[in-house]
Amino acid sequence: MSLSIDHYILSHPEPIQGCLLFIRNYILSFHPNFGETLKYGIPFFTFKNKNCCYLSVNKNNIVYLGFIHGKLLKHPKLKKEGRKMVKVYYLNPEQDIDIQTLNELFHLNITQIESLIKK
Repeated sequence: MSLSIDHYILSHPEPIQGCLLFIRNYILSFHPNFGETLKYGIPFFTFKNKNCCYLSVNKNNIVYLGFIHGKLLKHPKLKKEGRKMVKVYYLNPEQDIDIQTLNELFHLNITQIESLIKK
């Protein structure tokens, strides 16, 4: 656990804070090769020491996951929104998290990162 990441998460009000904590725990328990670090003031997650995704809150207080290799990921719930590489998945902290979609996204992401490692 990083105190800086804890500080980032705890600096947000509920229900955003609870959503951030849940997603952080979800990612870190999804696979033993996930790690976390603080970059650019936000939580970044790595898979086998490769950048995987980050967790952020935009200026409208909307929580989202940004997938670093998003342009390579095909999923209907990922949004490009003018970004070249990253695709994002929005989370509504006032609603139940769609675990099935998260599972799909992280399985896709792990597969993509593993294929990039093999190259």
